[in-house]
Amino acid sequence: TTQEFLNTVIESVPVTVFVKEAQQQRYVLINRAGEEMVGKSREELVGKTAGEIFPQDIAQRVETLDGRLLASDQPEATFGELIETPHNGTRVVNSSAVAIRDTSGKPRYLLRVVDDITERQEAERLINHLTLHDPLTDLPNRLAAVKELDVLLEKFSRASGEFSVICFDLDRFKEVNDIHGHDVGDALLVEVGNKM
Repeated sequence: TTQEFLNTVIESVPVTVFVKEAQQQRYVLINRAGEEMVGKSREELVGKTAGEIFPQDIAQRVETLDGRLLASDQPEATFGELIETPHNGTRVVNSSAVAIRDTSGKPRYLLRVVDDITERQEAERLINHLTLHDPLTDLPNRLAAVKELDVLLEKFSRASGEFSVICFDLDRFKEVNDIHGHDVGDALLVEVGNKM
């Protein structure tokens, strides 16, 4: 049936879906991702209010958001919001919410979708770091140096200022690798990097 299909879709969505009835603001639907985020089963959540589920500070935040949503005719969205979860600590989320209204325009349900982007954001941060840093020494690499040099050139050309660039060269580094091996050469680079 259509209802079974919709239930399967909602359960399979990898983002949290919460639905509340608008008047008493009791949860009527929470998907599997929602159970994982809250750290409780839907049996413990459905039929309850935020105040019956969450610590007082979180419940007040949820109630404030829901009150604002009920008072508005517009959907709401937040990006990069930090939230505390009972079992997963602080998470970074994007969320969107809308009041679903009946034919007379009165709010009947509140639908909130929460996308936990914590791991995605951390992966992007790591990729950005790896792009601009040497994997061995963790010092800024050539790309980072060129970017910084571009910024300095732009800054000092507008201000008619001056700056200097100092370059270091390790004399006979090839001999270190050839005679003592790449492991010793790597250790030398790390030690020089630590002195910078």
